This record gives sequence, structure tokens and C-alpha cells, in this order.
Amino acid sequence: MNPNALEPQAIAITAIRPILSNDISKNKIDRIMMALRGNDPDRTSIDLTEIRPLLLEDFSDGDINRIMMALKLSQANPN
Repeated sequence: MNPNALEPQAIAITAIRPILSNDISKNKIDRIMMALRGNDPDRTSIDLTEIRPLLLEDFSDGDINRIMMALKLSQANPN
């Protein structure tokens, strides 16, 4: 087993909006949510490794980095 391999880290899609609400505008969050749900509106969770590729077309690298940092920090520091 590779000790440096990334373990899947799923996050509930419903948890994303509150996590991002302090740092990102409502309009951007709405666009993020639409991109993440894609063709599956019933999807309940997403792996963190799936998020960046889904956002690449519509968001800048800086925005994506902010989004990913907020989501990763929420995983490391659940309240």
C-alpha cells in the first residue's frame, strides 16, 4: 500500500453551501452547486478529488483553490 496515496474524502453536497458561505458570494456558490450536481440532482455526496475537475471550466484557479481550501479545512476541523 502506498502511504502517500490519497484516501477518498467524501463530503455531503448539502454541507458545501454552509462551508463556503463565509468566503464566497451566493451567486458563485449557486454556480458551484450546479456544477457539482451536474446531471445527477439526487447526488448526495462527492469526493473532494472530483470537485476541481468539475469546476475548471467555469472558475479561475484562484477561486478553485479557495473553494478547495475551505472544504479541506472543514474536513480537518469538523465542528
